[in-house]
Amino acid sequence: DKEKEMAQLMADYRRLSGEAIRHDLPEVRVSDNRRLKLLESNESTELKALYLALVTGVKEFFASSNLERAVIGLSGGADSALVAKLLVDAIGAENVYGVNMPTEFNSDETKDYALSLATELGIHYSVVPIQASFDLTVEEMNAVEFERLDGSGKISNFKLSGLNKENVQARDRGARVLGALSSSIGGVFTNNGNKSETLAGYSTFYGDLAGALAPIGDIYKTKVWSLMKHLAEKEKSLPTLKAIAESIPSAELSAEQSLDGGTGDPFVYAYHDKLWFALYEQRQNPATILTWFAEGVLAEKLGISETLLKQVAPTKAAFVKDLERIYQGLKLSVIKGVQAPPNIRVSRKGRGYDMRESVVQQGVYYTRAYQAQKEKLLAT
Repeated sequence: DKEKEMAQLMADYRRLSGEAIRHDLPEVRVSDNRRLKLLESNESTELKALYLALVTGVKEFFASSNLERAVIGLSGGADSALVAKLLVDAIGAENVYGVNMPTEFNSDETKDYALSLATELGIHYSVVPIQASFDLTVEEMNAVEFERLDGSGKISNFKLSGLNKENVQARDRGARVLGALSSSIGGVFTNNGNKSETLAGYSTFYGDLAGALAPIGDIYKTKVWSLMKHLAEKEKSLPTLKAIAESIPSAELSAEQSLDGGTGDPFVYAYHDKLWFALYEQRQNPATILTWFAEGVLAEKLGISETLLKQVAPTKAAFVKDLERIYQGLKLSVIKGVQAPPNIRVSRKGRGYDMRESVVQQGVYYTRAYQAQKEKLLAT
């Protein structure tokens, strides 16, 4: 029956997911001809299996938790769009409440995307601007004074930085708006983060790190886009999915993250997803990555083009700087990974409950082999 088929597809995809990022499925020997045909087919079938696995996981989560309704922050970006579609297929459009929460930094493009997608999906929809509450929080926090209670009477105050202000917006949307609305309808709100963001630590405590379930927390950003295009091709009534998948990814939390200006997330996902996969799921170390680069085989090892690698790392120094940025983010984001909501595991190593990591770390360290290889590379 349908439920058993979905469960089998989930198991099949998990077994294959170690290779799925490269789309070169390994040889599979099974007696069931139907499954053999499934596993030998193309990327479209892989995406179908993945999507059905995710829908099954979401459905099982809500059923086992005795929940029916979900609130989702619908930003007009790719992650929330895919999660909204998953929720509709898992628990029904009548149980999904989409909320767009703009500030001055949100473009008309993404706001229009959010409304269009909500209309196509037939979910409940509302706009809750947070500019006034954001401005009030910044004003109040900038006025805070700390008095040292040791008799010295010393006064300290701190002004919120640009990054602090970005985090305020994320927390206002999650902890305040989505928390209140989900409670009022007797449901929960979702976490829309993907695996790329989790491994990079590109999220905010009590903000976009919050939520009851992270439906796409175990799939990379490039896979998010592939799934959206696949769904848009399959369901012609969802053209907004494809449009969103082809737009610039951006958190839209500051003037520097402007879609109009052509800027967005600080990653080249087509490259960095492969790098995260190698470092995290294949457990490669920076010394190995550096050796591959020095030997001119890194593009081949990661399964990318030389042109893409050159785009990310036009010089040796640029490559080393970017590699260390990604590795440091991976190591220092463990504390966020273990506190993130549960996700639906569809890979061999899902961050959180599946891949146990210690939050007790004394910084980021590089081996002697890495330091020697780095010195040699930069000297040539």
